[in-house]
Amino acid sequence: MKREEIRALVEEMIYKILAELNLSQLMAVPPRNRCMPEMDGLLTEADIIRMNGQGIRTITVEKGCIVTPLATDKAREYNITICKEEG
Repeated sequence: MKREEIRALVEEMIYKILAELNLSQLMAVPPRNRCMPEMDGLLTEADIIRMNGQGIRTITVEKGCIVTPLATDKAREYNITICKEEG
């Protein structure tokens, strides 16, 4: 496993634990670099703007996640890399 993959898995586990503990103020920021299920598999320009504000520079989207053209343009503008998972 690559370092980024391990980091993403750890962040997801932490997010799930926080959700189970119902610590809503700590759950305000979803795990970095993911296209979350709450996004309905869609990465939009608004998501990119929000993630830029959080300092995220790389976003890994899951297979099947739709990235809108405006999201791609905004990511390019903010120098954010969008990586698509394979398999």
